[in-house]
Amino acid sequence: MSVYHCPLCPLIFQYRTEVEWHLREEHRSRADEAADLRVELAAATRPLDRDRLSQLRSSRSSPSVTLLLSTAPAATMTVLDIARLRQLAERARRRLSAEPHVDTAVSVVADRLAKAVSAAESQATDRGIAVLVNKNDLAIITLPFAPRDRHVVDRGFATRDLDYALRRHPRYRVLVLGHHARILEGHSRQLSEPATVSTSGSPRSVPTLDSTVYWDPDTLLSERVDTAGNMPLVVVGDQRDLARFHGRSRYAGDVVAEIRRSRFHRGNVADLVADELDRVHHEQQSRAVAELLHADMQSQVAWGVHAAWNAIHNRAADRLWVEHDYTVPGRSAPGVYGIETTTDAAEPGAIDDLVDALITKAAQHGIETHILDRHSIGTTEPVAVTIPVPAPTQIPAPQSLATT
Repeated sequence: MSVYHCPLCPLIFQYRTEVEWHLREEHRSRADEAADLRVELAAATRPLDRDRLSQLRSSRSSPSVTLLLSTAPAATMTVLDIARLRQLAERARRRLSAEPHVDTAVSVVADRLAKAVSAAESQATDRGIAVLVNKNDLAIITLPFAPRDRHVVDRGFATRDLDYALRRHPRYRVLVLGHHARILEGHSRQLSEPATVSTSGSPRSVPTLDSTVYWDPDTLLSERVDTAGNMPLVVVGDQRDLARFHGRSRYAGDVVAEIRRSRFHRGNVADLVADELDRVHHEQQSRAVAELLHADMQSQVAWGVHAAWNAIHNRAADRLWVEHDYTVPGRSAPGVYGIETTTDAAEPGAIDDLVDALITKAAQHGIETHILDRHSIGTTEPVAVTIPVPAPTQIPAPQSLATT
C-alpha cells in the first residue's frame, strides 16, 4: 500500500489528498495567514443583506464573539468611540480567557478580534456598529440605529440587531418622476444616486437637472434591478406622473410608498421618504400587535421566554413575537421548558441571551418572527408565540347496515 510522507514533518498519510490538506492547513506560512486575513477583513465590511444574515446566523463555532456599540456618524470612527470599542473588546477578551476550552480556539479568536477591532476603527460609522468574530467568520457591520452596548461570548453570534436593522431600516430604491426620471438608493435618511449603465453594458453619465434627456422609468428600474437586485420601491412625483406610472409601469406592484411632490431636492426627498417609511413601519407594527392580541383573545398565545422556547423547540408555534431590546441570560436545563434563566451571563454554561438563541431556533425551523419596537406589545411579557389550535378531527358518520 502506498504511503505519503509530509516533506516538512515526520507524519505519514495513506492518501495524497490527506498530505495536501495537511500541508495547506498545518504548514501555512505567517505571510499566507496575514494575506488571507487582509482579504477577509476587506470583505468583512460588505453591506448586510438576508443572505449574509443567514450565513452569520448559521455560523456555529465556540467561542463566537459579538460586539455591539452605539456610535456617532462620522467619516472615520471618533476618538471617543474608538476608546469605547476597545474597552468592550477588552471585556470580551477577559471573558474568552475564562472560557473552559482545551484547544487553541480562544487564542485564535482573541487574535482575530483584535485585528477586526483595529480595522473597524478606520471605517466610516453610522449610529451603531456590530463586530462579529469566530475562527471561521468575521464581519464588521454598521447599523442605522443605536444598539445597546454589549459584548456577547457564546456558541454562535448574536444576530438579532442585524435582523432588526434589515427589518426596520431596509435598503430601498426611490424613483423620482418628472421630466427627468431619477433613481436614488440607500437606507434611513441616507440616499445617493447610483451610477447608471446603458443597455449595452457601458457606463453612462447621469443627466443634470438642466438636461433635456428623458429616461423611461421602467428602463431605469430594469437596469437597477439587473445590477443591484430588487428593493422596496418608493415613488415620488406629482399627481399626474404618479397616475401615469401606476397605469403603465410593470413595477407598479412593487411600490411600498408614494409621495406627491413636484420639485426635486435630494436632501428634501431623503427626509420625506424616511418619514413616509417610518409611518409605514409603525402601521405594520400596529397591525402585527393587533394580530397578536386577537390571537390571545382566541387563547392561541403562549407568553414568556419559557413557554416560547418550549413551543418552538417542539415546533408547536407558527409565529414568534419579541420586542427588539428584550434580553434574558440563561442555560439549557432538564424539564418541561428546557431552559432556566439567570441573572449573570458569565455563569458557567450560561447563554448570554436566550432570546437571541430563540430567534435563531425559530429561523432554523422556518417559524415566522416579528421583531417589534420597544414597548410595542404593551404587556408585562415582551415575548410570545402563537400556537394555532388544531382543526377538530372529523369522525365519519357510521354507515347504515344493509338488511336482507
